[in-house]
Amino acid sequence: MAQKIALIYKQNADHIGSIATFLCLVHCIIAPYIFLSYTVSTAIEQHVELPTWWGFIDSTLLSISIAAVYWSSKNSTSNWIKAGLYSNWVFITFLIVNEKFDLFHIAEWLIYIPTACLIALHQYNRKYCKCQDDSCCVDNH
Repeated sequence: MAQKIALIYKQNADHIGSIATFLCLVHCIIAPYIFLSYTVSTAIEQHVELPTWWGFIDSTLLSISIAAVYWSSKNSTSNWIKAGLYSNWVFITFLIVNEKFDLFHIAEWLIYIPTACLIALHQYNRKYCKCQDDSCCVDNH
């Protein structure tokens, strides 16, 4: 089963990465509206306790995304794409961890930048930087 999942990721990493990152983007965009409606509907004026399942969405999407970044970079012919995929994933992860633990005051809208970059990099990699066989040669585009 694990080998099938690895093969699916290897063959479709950029599609999976784009979808997971897009879902992350949607999750980030709709979160304020869900929290607002949740607050209004429960008529709580103080601190709102978020549903437990909401926190698992971040972790799940990050896990799917790092696997997609790994396989996309492994099958890419471009070093700058590899660096871009990993650095944007690390930036997203930092922003999410920071938000969960409130380490630094960082504007929440910043998460849209690495998210959009990660989607764009996956799409660019899918179209222009794919290896033709398993012995992926690396050249700098």
